[in-house]
Amino acid sequence: MAGPSIRYYNFYLELSKQHEVRILLSELNGFTEKLPCELLTRKSLNYQLQWCDIVITQGLTLFYYPKLKKVNKILVIDLYDPFILENLEIRPNNFLGSSLYNVDLRILKEQIMQGDYFICSNERQMDFWVGILAISGAVDVENYAQRKRIADTIGLVPFGIPNENPEATTPHILRENTPGFHNDDFIVIWSGGTWGWLDLDTVIDAFALLKEANPRVKLYIMGGQQNDKLKEKCEKKGVLNKNVFLGNWVPYNERQNYLLDSDIGLVTHFDSLETRYSHRTRVLDYIWCELPVVSTKGDYLTDELIVNMKCGVSIEYTNSDQLAAVILKLANDDATISKFSSNMASIKNDLRWQVVMKDLMEYCSSPYKVKKHKENFLLRTCDTVIYKAKKTIYHLKNKIKR
Repeated sequence: MAGPSIRYYNFYLELSKQHEVRILLSELNGFTEKLPCELLTRKSLNYQLQWCDIVITQGLTLFYYPKLKKVNKILVIDLYDPFILENLEIRPNNFLGSSLYNVDLRILKEQIMQGDYFICSNERQMDFWVGILAISGAVDVENYAQRKRIADTIGLVPFGIPNENPEATTPHILRENTPGFHNDDFIVIWSGGTWGWLDLDTVIDAFALLKEANPRVKLYIMGGQQNDKLKEKCEKKGVLNKNVFLGNWVPYNERQNYLLDSDIGLVTHFDSLETRYSHRTRVLDYIWCELPVVSTKGDYLTDELIVNMKCGVSIEYTNSDQLAAVILKLANDDATISKFSSNMASIKNDLRWQVVMKDLMEYCSSPYKVKKHKENFLLRTCDTVIYKAKKTIYHLKNKIKR
């Protein structure tokens, strides 16, 4: 499952302890069969809007389904993923990219102006979003007079970790069931996506150095098989299927098998706006499985949790020599690995979904509405045209590739 589906699945588990909850998803899969889920369509949305009191949403939902703004429902906007910063990394530096990014900004402003309450992932994000709320006019004199506490406007609801400890359903899935791995290997795992704002080049360069320094140090990249550029880089460096192995996507309820069979978890990124305001969910899975972390500095979880709570090692940006040296040292230091794991075990309970949902649970028990702002119909029409043009170009490119 993708990040939003994982997040809203856990929202359901916690909120349903006190409320009746229904979920509308853009796509359904086998994992969601046991939940009260429906495919998100205009018809299903119209039906559920007649039933519900509160709508919790994120991303482009408000843009694609503007009826959400026209019904008298309490609207909670989930800002856990600062998509405007991610999109800076993927929008091309040309007229189309600039046009799309301007639409991104207006989509965000629409969410800001329509929300009754907001949630985000960490203190850095909260400061970022409060600034946007203030400069956009969503927090005005009237609203501020009624609710002066920051907590009345925006709450902290980070990604959490499961309430139960992980259990391997397929023990030693890498060491005993995956070609290329052995029982005495020191396994480094990359869990999650291979997005462009993450620094996999430095990782592969480091493992090119490690191939000679210690052949038993091996890397497994979840979802790496789907990244052609990554595969080419591995082949060029001579590490593919030697000490770097690219895996397929792992079902959400099987991910712990790979993490529990590894020795350390890895995440690297660049010095960017996206990094500073991110909340790396893969790091939380590492903590859930008490897997020591090696991470580039700069993101919230590395700086505030991994370093401060001594759960791993922070490295400099784009430094493959340092990364290789750190991994090589940890591969021969069982005592440090054990200490990092023990420190993770001591902080896990504070990160569980049943704990991190506190602000949202409290709001849903005593919700309130705020004054809304009128929409610029002309700008919305232009934005819709631009996004449809983007979709058309994308589909044409795919047809040409085939």
